[in-house]
Amino acid sequence: TRGPSPGPPPPPRPPLGMRGSSAAQLPACQLPYASQPLPSQPSQPSQAPASSRGVGSEHAEEASSDLARHESELSRMEAEQQALEEQELLGLSMMYSLAEQQQGQQQQQQQQQ
Repeated sequence: TRGPSPGPPPPPRPPLGMRGSSAAQLPACQLPYASQPLPSQPSQPSQAPASSRGVGSEHAEEASSDLARHESELSRMEAEQQALEEQELLGLSMMYSLAEQQQGQQQQQQQQQ
């Protein structure tokens, strides 16, 4: 229900069917991918070694390395998932802007004729 907007068209949105799946899980501030850098993974600060936490026993060291390995695996999976969703959205928005450009060119050509 948008009125006719003067100037350039608003950025393309994913279709309604998509919005329920992966697009809805992304915070709104991350949607314009082209203009914003990626946020760094939030799970990195928690990977400090156990010795810096004041725990000196070998068992705690082992546990912390297991934990760190698990966390890094998790964050890697999150990063991959995020990258996939980004590529999806990026591909979608590129398809939309391409389609809009082509429509605009066709209209211009028709006007010239």
